[in-house]
Amino acid sequence: MFNTIKEMFATEFTSGPSIGHVFVTLITACLLGLFIVWIYKLTYTGVLMNKGFCLGLVMLAMITDVIILTVSSNLGVSLGMVGALSIVRFRTAVKDANDTLFMFWAISAGIMCGTRYILIAVIATVLLGILYFAAFIFGARLNKSPYLLVVRYDAAEKSGVEAALRNLPKSRVKSRTVGNGIVELCLEIRLDPQGVKKIDILERIPGVRDVSAISYNADTLL
Repeated sequence: MFNTIKEMFATEFTSGPSIGHVFVTLITACLLGLFIVWIYKLTYTGVLMNKGFCLGLVMLAMITDVIILTVSSNLGVSLGMVGALSIVRFRTAVKDANDTLFMFWAISAGIMCGTRYILIAVIATVLLGILYFAAFIFGARLNKSPYLLVVRYDAAEKSGVEAALRNLPKSRVKSRTVGNGIVELCLEIRLDPQGVKKIDILERIPGVRDVSAISYNADTLL
């Protein structure tokens, strides 16, 4: 029984990849990584895009491809690599959940290329990209964007401001500051592109000093 298991592992891990396989899988992983970056750019909603992260997605797919090729070709190397990677700690915090999604997508593409399922890797990556882009467009049309609405007004005009706020979509008070007869009210409100213009009615109220609408995503100001 021991000899049977030994022969099974020997057969599985002695057929190393050829130079042609390495070249084809690396090129495919690079192209798929570039496609993933292209989808990332099309659906990016932040202010400043991190070019290093985009390059990292391409390299992540290629590096994963090389790792999988190495692991699948030799049992000893695979065990050593698993041990080496187990002691590596990554402490860079990923703030956006979408960034984690794209990283996992690039890794998955690299794994499929490294296992030499080139056709499956191409079809799966393209279909995922199309579906993600379609979901992004559909969601952008349905969902309203969150904003922080900051209103500074004289305390004597409280009733007029509250009446105007009732004509706006439902909001939630984030903070309220009162000092020297001036009230600063910070609200979380969801508005579509046309709805942003509705806040102009606040400016027309006597006693309102200024009104600001700031794009707000979770705990990040855009």
